Amino acid sequence: MFRWTGARSLVVSAVASAIIFAGCIQRPVAEESAEIFQYQLVAPLSRERKVDILFVVDNSGSMLEEQANLRKNFPRLIEALRSPAFGDADPNDDRPCTDHDASGCAIPDLRLGVTSTDLGSLGKDVDQTCLGPGDGGRLLIKPRIPGCALPSSDRFISFSDGRSNVAGAGSGEAAIEAVKQAFSCIAAVGTEGCGFEQPLEAARRALSPEINGDFLRPDALLAIVFITDEDDCSARSPQLFDARNTAIGPLTNFRCFPQAVTCEDNNWQTPGQRRQCSVRRDQASLLHNVDDYIRFFQDLRPKGRVLIASISGPSVPIIIGQTFDSKVGQAVAEIAPSCHSPSFGEADPAPRLSAVVEAFGDNGQQTSICDGDLTSALDALGRRIRVKIGGQCLERPVLTTAGGVACASGDRFGDAACDQGCLQQSDCVVSEKRSERSGEVSQVLPKCAEALWSAGADATCEGADCPCWRIMRRPATVCSAQDGATPYGLDVLRRPKQTAPAGAVATLRCRAVKQLDWQSAELSQRYGSCSASETAGD
Repeated sequence: MFRWTGARSLVVSAVASAIIFAGCIQRPVAEESAEIFQYQLVAPLSRERKVDILFVVDNSGSMLEEQANLRKNFPRLIEALRSPAFGDADPNDDRPCTDHDASGCAIPDLRLGVTSTDLGSLGKDVDQTCLGPGDGGRLLIKPRIPGCALPSSDRFISFSDGRSNVAGAGSGEAAIEAVKQAFSCIAAVGTEGCGFEQPLEAARRALSPEINGDFLRPDALLAIVFITDEDDCSARSPQLFDARNTAIGPLTNFRCFPQAVTCEDNNWQTPGQRRQCSVRRDQASLLHNVDDYIRFFQDLRPKGRVLIASISGPSVPIIIGQTFDSKVGQAVAEIAPSCHSPSFGEADPAPRLSAVVEAFGDNGQQTSICDGDLTSALDALGRRIRVKIGGQCLERPVLTTAGGVACASGDRFGDAACDQGCLQQSDCVVSEKRSERSGEVSQVLPKCAEALWSAGADATCEGADCPCWRIMRRPATVCSAQDGATPYGLDVLRRPKQTAPAGAVATLRCRAVKQLDWQSAELSQRYGSCSASETAGD
C-alpha cells in the first residue's frame, strides 16, 4: 500500500480542544501544535493543464521484473489523470466525460521523460557496468522493444491539444494510447547499468536545462518518480570508488551505506540491527548532502508545485550482515534487505530517498517496492497529480473561526456528517499575485458575499468586493478524499466575462489540521463540524 508522508501518524494533542474561538478573526491564527498548522495552497488561477513527469528508473542487474511491471501498469497513471476539466478526449468516442465518470475525458498537457540511475563511477575502474559516465541524466529515447513508435524528434513524450509527438499517433484516444505505448517502450531501460545507483544526482542533471534543453516548462506542475531497489549513492568524490581505500569498506554497494547513514552504533563490521539511525548531513560524507537535492527540487517550482514519489525499499529496519568475498578471501559486511517480495525479490533500506520524500510532506509519496506490483502506486500518483491541477483542491481539513471542521451540509468527514453548512466560516486569507506592465502586483482578496457561497460554479461577482474568494464543493472526479484531498476547492469569482489574468496565482492560507485526514474517525471525534452560530450557505 502507498502512503503520503508528512500527515499520517495520529498524534494525540492536549491542546486541540483548547484551540476553540467564538469570535470572528480576520486572519489565520499563528498558534501551531502537533496537529494545527497554517496550511498553504499555491494555485494558478488561469486554467492549468500542464504537468511534467520525470521517471528515474534503476537499470542495475536486479531490476528486470520491476521494469516489466512498470511498463505493464503505467496506463493506470494515465487513466487516473483523466478529468472533465480537460474536456472530451475524442468526439468520436462514446465513453462518458462527466463529473461522475471521467473514462472518456482527456488528459492534461503532458510531458514524460525517463532517465536511469547510471552515472558511472566518477572515472574509477569498478567493473564493466560502471565504465564511463553512464547515461549522465540524459533523457532516454532508445527503443529496446521491437516495433516501438517513439517521439519523432524530442527526447521526451508529449501530449497537447489532443495530439502526441509520438510518430503516427493520430489524435484523441489514439494519441493517448500512443503515449502509453511509447512510455512502455522507453521505460525498458535495461539491466546493464552501474550497480552504484545515483538517482538523486541523475534527477538533478535530468532537470537541468544544460542537459535536457526544453523538457522542463516553468509553468507546469512537476512530478519526480524514483523506482529502485537500493538507496541513493550520489557520490561527490571519486574516493568512494577507489578499490585501494579499504578503510571505507569493501568495494560493494555496502560502501555507500556508512556514507549515507549514521546510527547509535557505527561499528559497521559488527553484524546486527542498528537503531536510532539518521541520514548523514556532515561534510565528511563522500555523498552529496540530501539537503542540497531537497533545495534544488523545491526551487524548481513555487511551494506545493513539486511532487516527489519514491518506489523503493522501506528505510527500516537497518540490519548489518556478512557475506564471503572471494576476492579478498574473507567475510565482509553487507546491508541486509529491508523487505522481500516474491515478485521483485529483495530491496535494501533507502533512508536517503525517504528523507527527500519526507521533506515534501503531503506532496511526497513513498511506496514499498516489495509490494510486488506498481499498480496502486502509479494509480495514486496519477490521482494526486489530477488533484493538484484540476480544481485548486484543498488537501488538508480546514478549520472554521470557531475551531470546527469547515464543511458543506450533509457531507461526511471522519465517521460523522456535517451538521450544518459552514464553509464560509473557513479561517483563511487569500491573496492574488499577477503581473502587470508596472511589475508584479499582489492583493489580498475579500471573502465573497454569503449569497455567492451557495451560487453555482458559473457565479460571478460585482462591486468593490470583486474579485473575491470562496470555497466550494468540487466533483468527485476533481477533488476527492480518495485522492488524498478534501471534497473542496478554492474558487475566485470575477465580474461577468472577466477571466483571470495570464499567470495569476492565488495563495490561500488557512488554519488547518495536519495530522488527521478527511476520512479519519479522529478528525470528527476531535474537532466536530460547525458550531450552532455558524450557519452559512454552501
